[in-house]
Amino acid sequence: MKKTIITILDDSRVKKCYAGCGVNWSKTEELENAREHIKRQLSGDFILEHLDMAKPEVSEKFSKIVQKAKKADLLYPLLIINEDIRISGDFDLRMLTDMMDASRELGIV
Repeated sequence: MKKTIITILDDSRVKKCYAGCGVNWSKTEELENAREHIKRQLSGDFILEHLDMAKPEVSEKFSKIVQKAKKADLLYPLLIINEDIRISGDFDLRMLTDMMDASRELGIV
């Protein structure tokens, strides 16, 4: 079975909601919590990572996705599953796991 790569692509240079909107995916505990939930859902192997576009190596690696996001005027963070943008803008663990369920039902993961 192929490894599922789940990337939360964020940009620390972009101004965030002052009211504390959304999950701070850069926090280790938030990512670990999400990994545990996903592990319960997926029978296959997966990687869940949070990457910051402020780092040049990340920006370079995801240049095609960034161009696509800019063209569509998408908001950060982006939830990317196997190189496809699935959610744009603030999302929580429930939305992430719902997207994983839908992706599994569609045979994407």
